[in-house]
Amino acid sequence: RGPPPRRGGPESFGDRVGLFDADNALVSGFEAKPGLAVLTREIVIDGRRIGFARSAAPRALSGVDAGFLRAQFTALIVATAILLAGALVTSWIIARRWARPLKDIEQATQRVAGGDLTVEIPERGAREFASAIRNINDMTRSLNRLDTARRRWLADISHELRTPVTVLRGEIEGLIDSIRKPEPEAIASLHEEVMAVNGLLDDLHVIALADLGRVQCDLVPLDAVDLALRTVDRFQGLARQKGLQLTLGDRSAAAPFQGDPKRLDQVMGNLVSNSLNYTRAPGRIIVSVSHRESRLVIRIEDSDPAPAPSEIGQLFEPFYRADASRSRATGGSGLGLAVCRAIVEAHGGQIVARLSELGGLCVEISLPADPA
Repeated sequence: RGPPPRRGGPESFGDRVGLFDADNALVSGFEAKPGLAVLTREIVIDGRRIGFARSAAPRALSGVDAGFLRAQFTALIVATAILLAGALVTSWIIARRWARPLKDIEQATQRVAGGDLTVEIPERGAREFASAIRNINDMTRSLNRLDTARRRWLADISHELRTPVTVLRGEIEGLIDSIRKPEPEAIASLHEEVMAVNGLLDDLHVIALADLGRVQCDLVPLDAVDLALRTVDRFQGLARQKGLQLTLGDRSAAAPFQGDPKRLDQVMGNLVSNSLNYTRAPGRIIVSVSHRESRLVIRIEDSDPAPAPSEIGQLFEPFYRADASRSRATGGSGLGLAVCRAIVEAHGGQIVARLSELGGLCVEISLPADPA
């Protein structure tokens, strides 16, 4: 068959390498001709030089080989340029996508700092940016609600104070102009209006302290059943006048807890008065006391009419009235339930409202039952 064909042609690596013995005599392979660039390395075994290995530099390529090599280098350069341009374009697109929500956040915070609380940023970008934008939108909506509530507070307070002050002014001017004489009836009317203003200011003071977390309660041992009985006895006569039945419902034998008797009497009075004002005769109002796990529950519920389900969540807001047409003489100032919530929360309790099984409203107070 003969020897196998040589690989690589005359310019292959094997054709340019030669082995020489220690005396520099060719043993095998290529023997460099004079004038060729040759790289020589000694062959050493166990510290003894046994020969040399020489390799000649390849000759310069020409013709088809050189063209092929140039084509390869050109293609490599073009591919590198395309990849670099693509990377730059991709980086610019990604940076712009990330920078857009950041720019929106910057502009929105500047508008909020300038007093514009109607800012709404479209949620876009990566999940983290979308979450930050959602939080900012929630914050601006909360600030807008607080600002609206503050403005409504100022308007409602001025409106509620204007009525008794106007009456006082009219009666005092009548006394000055001798239209009315300073008789006991006139003095009593003045005193009634002064007490109305004083009650309104007291309620506002309690709510303001509640917002600051500073409602002071003088806690002493109390019994919730006694508290409910006192309330029922206090309003029994008024209930009969209105054609309503006020009774003490289910109750425990004893329901001890720690509370401020003056403030809790105010809470119970506000709640029962609210039921008396809104319940249609002939109707029922039931006050009950029970235990639920480790808490004490006081419930005041009445018969129809019932507020709309959409209004129940707003009943404890200051100056809110389920019937906007009610005047101060019939519906109060709209602060009673807000004061109740402030006092109950100051006792570490909770107060909620829901529709009653009697057909009206049920207000439930939950207080810590353990006197400790």
